[in-house]
Amino acid sequence: MDPTIPDMRFVRTHSALDETVFIPGSSLKGVVRSYSERVLKTLKSQACNPLVAPCNKDAKVYEDYVKALQKSERQRGTPPSLPRQEEIKRFVEGKTSRQLPSVFPYALHCYACRTFGSTSLSSHTRIADAYPWKWEMDEDTRKESLSKIKTDVRTCVAIDRQTGAGKKTGLFDLEVVTAGTFYGEILMRNFQIWQLALIGLTLQHIDEGYQQLGFGKSRGLGEVSLRIAKIEINNYDQLASKKKINGLGQLDKDRTGRYGLIEGDSVSADDFEESSIPLGISYVSTNGPGFLSTLLKSENWQKLTGGDK
Repeated sequence: MDPTIPDMRFVRTHSALDETVFIPGSSLKGVVRSYSERVLKTLKSQACNPLVAPCNKDAKVYEDYVKALQKSERQRGTPPSLPRQEEIKRFVEGKTSRQLPSVFPYALHCYACRTFGSTSLSSHTRIADAYPWKWEMDEDTRKESLSKIKTDVRTCVAIDRQTGAGKKTGLFDLEVVTAGTFYGEILMRNFQIWQLALIGLTLQHIDEGYQQLGFGKSRGLGEVSLRIAKIEINNYDQLASKKKINGLGQLDKDRTGRYGLIEGDSVSADDFEESSIPLGISYVSTNGPGFLSTLLKSENWQKLTGGDK
């Protein structure tokens, strides 16, 4: 044990350049999700408490029925398939008094779990670790970026409530990052426009200081400046459309209804540079604030928040 190492140390990783501090993607996702839930609740939209009352209880019931039926099909030598609603009802008739959901598990989840996942639903949002460099930088530029990371050690002490003095056994020190830039990435797949707006609004509020990162928020720590360097959106197949960015809600109405998708799921791509990619169109922009403004005015976001009434 090195006695010079702070009691509470910033997380580190080894790289080809040197040992370096970094921000784990799991930590970033936790902050983004918790604040997004606050936004949804403020707007009177669905957001469960996954630790106390998770919204996927009914989805789990549905999944259990599906797995049971598919197991029965395999035992009969029939290739397992996603069953129709009436087939599941016949299968479970007399075995349960609980009403079976009439939609797929995705539609049974709250809007937070639809975006960030649950124990029965894969996340549509992936947040990567943030490092003190961009991966496309050359080695010299990476070293320069890494050299700008500055850390400091702050000594803290617990206060004895009876004497008002520092408690002898309550002395500890913690490491903080005081300067530098970290580069990260957020990837969303199979998104709706309201989900882009939710993530964008959360990132804007973090930049404005409404939400801090990490430990010691009440001690004045955790404030960051956040900038969106580039937005890249790929639409494929029937969702690919010139001058328009489409979400899943633009698919056929049968899928939209079964999965509980919100309609009006498109925005203008006038501020984006378009280019053709295999099976689709890619849209690229560096105007994060402008795109967020467009998202918050979209029909899809207004329907989520009730602003279209």
